[in-house]
Amino acid sequence: MEEAIENAFKFSKSGSSVRVESEVIAGSFCLSCTDGGRGMNPQQIAEIGAYMQFDRQVHEQQGSGLGLAIVKLLAELHGGTLSIRSEPDAGTTVRMTLHLAADEVPQVAA
Repeated sequence: MEEAIENAFKFSKSGSSVRVESEVIAGSFCLSCTDGGRGMNPQQIAEIGAYMQFDRQVHEQQGSGLGLAIVKLLAELHGGTLSIRSEPDAGTTVRMTLHLAADEVPQVAA
């Protein structure tokens, strides 16, 4: 998720906030990062993959375009998922969900 958090700061407007949240839901650890950046449209989200950069001719971008593809692959290699919710000009939320081992799930007192 470090990559997703770095992207949130990289693609957000200067001075805007980035929110990082975590929670345990039904035996899974969920970590999400929400920014107020330029966002992505559904087609761009569907095309996330190796060496993909969007609107590079309009926006200066550093890097090779591997970031979110690596985040997704690492989540899947560990049996988890990565989801992206975004709206152009309104921001993006990247959420990684990983299953916890039975002994790592917090117990709720009755």
